[in-house]
Amino acid sequence: MKDKFDDLTKAEQVIQILKFGEKIDQRISKDYDINLFQIDNCFAEIWYHHNTNSIVKAKIVDNESVLNNYPKMIGLPEIN
Repeated sequence: MKDKFDDLTKAEQVIQILKFGEKIDQRISKDYDINLFQIDNCFAEIWYHHNTNSIVKAKIVDNESVLNNYPKMIGLPEIN
C-alpha cells in the first residue's frame, strides 16, 4: 500500500485517506492539526496547517513511535 500511496499526488493521497479511511484520533503539534486514520491494514496522517488553512502533508505511518503521540493508540497491538 505504501508504495502505491507514495506515487500519488498530495491531493490524491488526501482523497484516498478521506474516502477509504476511518478517522480514529487527532492531535495538535505547534501550528498543525494532525488527524490519524486507519486505511486497510495501515495508519495514515493528514497534517492541516492552522495559519494557512491548508493540508500540507498526507502520509502513511510506518513508524510505531508516531502512534504513541495519539492517546487512543497507546497500548494497542503492534502494526505489521
